[in-house]
Amino acid sequence: MAAMTVAKAIDSTIVLNDGTVIPMFGLGVYRIDDNCSGVIAAALKQGYLLIDTAEFYNNEISVGIGIQQSGKKREEIFVISKWWPTNEGANGALKSLDLCLKNLQSHYVDLYMIHAPKDGYCRDAYQALMGAKKEGKI
Repeated sequence: MAAMTVAKAIDSTIVLNDGTVIPMFGLGVYRIDDNCSGVIAAALKQGYLLIDTAEFYNNEISVGIGIQQSGKKREEIFVISKWWPTNEGANGALKSLDLCLKNLQSHYVDLYMIHAPKDGYCRDAYQALMGAKKEGKI
């Protein structure tokens, strides 16, 4: 059985299989509608380094505003978002990623996941998103 890493501080990190360093603590913003940007800014000012949003949450614009309001540099924050699978497959995933980046006012996200993946078209979407990673969008 592998040893479990336990976070010891708000700035604790872990290294993923591809070498990406990710904070172990973060703020998930599902169902944060009222003053989402203010909540984001306050969390970042308090030392949070990871924000987890998604297309499905419908608050990526507020997340981008909150990041700007925090005064933190984008490079200091680990931003995760997720694509909600549609039957548009790869094209839908790439369109959603581009909209996500526009909404967040960023040229990249640190991690972009397939939210609730299903059989079939997710494979093509995954391959397209790996291409976007090579382009620096992820």
